[in-house]
Amino acid sequence: MRQAGVSKSTVYRIKHEIGQTFQRLKPGKPIEDTHKCLNNLGHPIGYEATRKLQHRLGFNCHIKKKQPHLNVDHRKDRLKWAKAHRNWSVTDWKRVIFSDETKINLLESDGIQYTWKEGGQPDQSHNIKETRRHQKSLMVWGCMTSLGSISGNHVKIRLGAYETPAKNVKELWERFDYEWSQFTIKDLEPYYNSMPDSVLACIKNKGGNTGY
Repeated sequence: MRQAGVSKSTVYRIKHEIGQTFQRLKPGKPIEDTHKCLNNLGHPIGYEATRKLQHRLGFNCHIKKKQPHLNVDHRKDRLKWAKAHRNWSVTDWKRVIFSDETKINLLESDGIQYTWKEGGQPDQSHNIKETRRHQKSLMVWGCMTSLGSISGNHVKIRLGAYETPAKNVKELWERFDYEWSQFTIKDLEPYYNSMPDSVLACIKNKGGNTGY
């Protein structure tokens, strides 16, 4: 902690002083907010020292994961369902068919894309993600069983490995159909094997989102 200009005892003392009366800060500018908070509490610390402190405490910047919004009723239903299936074995889950709706764009992904460039340099073509108002795509609703087939999202990963994009929707479908057929039962086993842990995680999270 001393490398960041604040001792470990100071960190715990601040945490104790804040107690239950502290209003949780909204995400977005955590370093700036923490810097202001510490100085307002009478603990002078520089901005860079605050950044190092947060990193040493294990706080790092991450992209938010996209997960479905769950209201109170959703959580109750999920928790009720999880408790009803908490004793199911992997064999039980292998008798279940899962369905998954997936959108596959012809030219560009809807997700986040990253690029690298030197500071102060102007954007080049490879630094820019072009958008189109009328994007052509496939909407696939597939089924996954313990005997074959797999989530469309996994096919997306393989489609992304092609050196050139599909010329049209017909070619995109042909690629999708081929990659879909390449999955084996062995590819599916980890997902069925993880279902008991997924159910327990749902119960532990009281019906909230899990990492599965």
